[in-house]
Amino acid sequence: MTLKLACIVVRGASNRNKAVNGALKSAATQINVFRSCPVTADVIPLKGAMQPPNEIDGARVIEWAWSGDGPFGEVPGADDSEIYGLAIATYDDIEFYRFSCDKNWNTVQDALYDSVAAAKDQLPDQYRNVVAEWTGN
Repeated sequence: MTLKLACIVVRGASNRNKAVNGALKSAATQINVFRSCPVTADVIPLKGAMQPPNEIDGARVIEWAWSGDGPFGEVPGADDSEIYGLAIATYDDIEFYRFSCDKNWNTVQDALYDSVAAAKDQLPDQYRNVVAEWTGN
């Protein structure tokens, strides 16, 4: 069996998301494994794709892309301006938002589109440091 991990949480993690015991324990700290990372100070991202939550700002995530070690680009003037995650999401399956997110899938910027294709095709030049490889959710 192969288990694809997005992140691990090491201190004070919730028992409801516990995916392993025994094999992944250190002497002092129990390790919990999550499909997608909760946004806390205890999150340690693993290399590779970090999956987004099922919803961002209340919108259902349809497709997403993760930049890896380096950001897609930056949002000029934003406090946490580096963009590592892009997500296309919808509230109503009629209009689609492209959320530009930081390393923890917090929204830094969003834009509204009429279709998923338009949201992907109209990616601003500022987000082209890394090629976006889109994955369905």
